[in-house]
This record gives sequence, C-alpha cells and structure tokens, in this order.
Amino acid sequence: MSNRVIVDGLLQEGERLSLKVTSPGFAYGFGLFETIKFRQRKPCFFNEHFSRLQQAAKEARIGFDYTLEEMRQQAIGLFEYNQVNEGIFKIVVSGEGLDSQVAVFLRNSRLDGANEPIRLRLSNVAKASAAFTSRRKTLNYMENWLELRAAQAHGFDECLFANELGKVTECSMSNAFFIKDDVLKTASLDCGLLDGVIRGQLLRIAEEDGLRVEEGSYGIEEFASADEAFVSSSGKGVVSISEIQTDRLRAFPLVGSPLVRQLAARLKELEDISLG
Repeated sequence: MSNRVIVDGLLQEGERLSLKVTSPGFAYGFGLFETIKFRQRKPCFFNEHFSRLQQAAKEARIGFDYTLEEMRQQAIGLFEYNQVNEGIFKIVVSGEGLDSQVAVFLRNSRLDGANEPIRLRLSNVAKASAAFTSRRKTLNYMENWLELRAAQAHGFDECLFANELGKVTECSMSNAFFIKDDVLKTASLDCGLLDGVIRGQLLRIAEEDGLRVEEGSYGIEEFASADEAFVSSSGKGVVSISEIQTDRLRAFPLVGSPLVRQLAARLKELEDISLG
C-alpha cells in the first residue's frame, strides 16, 4: 500500500505527522476521527460521516473549517494519489480550538470479502453512558482497543460493552442489534453509544420496509436470549453474531436469516446510491 497522506489539505509522502508534545492532541488524545469505506474511488455515505464529524468538532470546540465538498475532494484525491479503487480511509482532526490539524489517510487498501459470523465476549468494562467519549469517535480509543484485544486473546472476534447500569451499548468497533419475536432491537443512544452511520441507515431501512423497530434499554440476558443478533459498521456492513459469552457461552439459533439478508441487501443499495 502506498503511503501518501494529506495533512491540512496538502499531499505529502510518508506517514509522519508533526505534533507538539505539549499539544492537546498529543498530550491528551484530544481529537476526533471518522473511518469511512470507499469503492470506485468514491467514499460511501460521506455526507453522513462528514456531518457527524462536523457536529462532534463543534461540541468539542475543535477547529474544523472544511466544507463537505472540500473534504470529499481531498478523499478522492487520496485514492487517486495512492492508485487504489476501494478500501477504508480515515479523517483525523487533532488539537484544540483553532490550533488543529486534519489528516486524511488510508487504513486499508482493500475490502474484506465474505463476512463470516462472529463470536462476542462480554467486556468487564462498564461504559459511562453520559461520557462524550462513549458517544463520539474520539482519539481516546485505548479502552476499546484493549478490550477488543482481550476478547481476541480468548478466541473471540469482538467484545460487547454494557453501561454502568448493566445495559447493552455496543461493540468496540460496531453497533449491535438483535431480533426477538420479529422485532428489530438496538440500544438507544441514551445508553451511551456511538450514533453509527450504518446503524442509522439500518433503522431507516427497517422502518421503510415496515419492520417493527425498537430502540431501548436492554440487559445482557435479553440480548443473549434473542432469536438472532448482528453487528453493523461502516467497513463491513452487516455481520451476523453466532455466539456470545456472558456468564456462559450461548449460541444464537439463527444466523443470517432472510430478515438480516434483506437488511444487508437494502444497505448495499443505499451504499451504491451514496456513491453518486
């Protein structure tokens, strides 16, 4: 993979970014990011990702003065400079106030193939439901990374978080859904989780297709006893969950039901439309 990146609108060779050691971005991890899929050298659901980043920057009082079209052109330029057609790229805004830096770079220069069902392990870490870092994609990502690695060390693919009240929130890198009695359920944002771009698209699809949808507060046992469960992310879309370990290991009776396949197919249609 080529290593050309864009920093503050300028193309540069290599992967180095200069930050003052006393800057909030370096000293405190003060910053935000978006991870975005691209195909045919065009970003997927870019409007939604940009709007979320823009809103988070406003709330955190981080200078981010680029327009939607300016950032889109930077992204497209990045794909062209690196001569890649599809993959995952990131936008990182680091710093505080007007003294901030914006970096755009490739994370992966390819997309994963078939998404096999994954196994979840319940994390011992309780997420703070009211925390800014629970609700936004910030550079304070170490806890998510450590818990993901802990789950993988135990032979699982992902971890599942609950908040201080024991209510399910999300996974380390994806939102979580479950189906019970033909009702699509997912944690409400009040539980303390990221308002995922794909999460929003799936809720929209389900409602448009006349499916019963519920956003609420659910305990671990309710999630684990569902008829079916899956996760969603910008990079992989919809991925079924085959097992979850809480106090014991439980397998879900359904994996990749017609309902989940329908949601995945409709999501792909919307993704195609978002490419313009």
